[in-house]
Amino acid sequence: MRQDRMHQDRTYAVTGAASGIGAATAQRLREGGARVIACDLHDADVIADLTTADGRTALAEGVARLCGGRLDGVVANAGGGMPDVHLALNFFGAVATLEGLRPLLGQSLAPRAVATSSIACLRTPDPKVLDMLEQVTAQKLDSQSTALYGSANLWDDGLIDPRDTRTLLGFLLDICHEAEVRPLQPNTFGVARF
Repeated sequence: MRQDRMHQDRTYAVTGAASGIGAATAQRLREGGARVIACDLHDADVIADLTTADGRTALAEGVARLCGGRLDGVVANAGGGMPDVHLALNFFGAVATLEGLRPLLGQSLAPRAVATSSIACLRTPDPKVLDMLEQVTAQKLDSQSTALYGSANLWDDGLIDPRDTRTLLGFLLDICHEAEVRPLQPNTFGVARF
């Protein structure tokens, strides 16, 4: 594939796309043949303030409306901001962008996501915000660090009891053999994973 058209027929959402690194990234993707959904506070396809919960919801809804149900890439680039919002934007905004657009990425055959952060994250944050961040992170770790949660979200292929390995392998071989006999519907996950 030619380098200048490497993003042909792919759709990307870029936050912070009205200026700076976001604008340059959006331009480069367009030059590579991509369709870009620009997201920012102004001069964008989707206008959203990622420092607020409502703005984060507006971003996910706006991108979903414009991408037609499938998104091939996300560049979570919005950042900077005044000291009183830099953590809300640089951390919570980026996390909410990736979480909110993840279902759309799941429809792509080759999804990609990039997150950048601003130098603003090096500022001394408000201790109350740090406490809140620690609590939110601890809650997510408690609720999302189990093997069952990871399997349910296809972060891995599940758990198998080692005693069942031969049975499962036989089942998977049967599926592969059946594919030669009966046409299967195309999918993005493969017929069987082991």
